Amino acid sequence: MPSLRSFLIVLSSILWCGLVIFHWRRALWEWVDNRFIREDPMPEKTRPPSQDQT
Repeated sequence: MPSLRSFLIVLSSILWCGLVIFHWRRALWEWVDNRFIREDPMPEKTRPPSQDQT
C-alpha cells in the first residue's frame, strides 16, 4: 500500500498536468497541427491577405 503522501503527490501532479493541457489545448493543438499534420509550404504570416480581409 503506497503512503498517503506519495499518493497525494502523484494525484496533484496529474491534476496540474491536466489543468495545463486543458488551458493550453488550443495552442497545443495548433502547434501539433502545424508541425505534424499540415504540410503547408507557406506559413500564415507570409501568406498574402485574402480578399475578404481587405
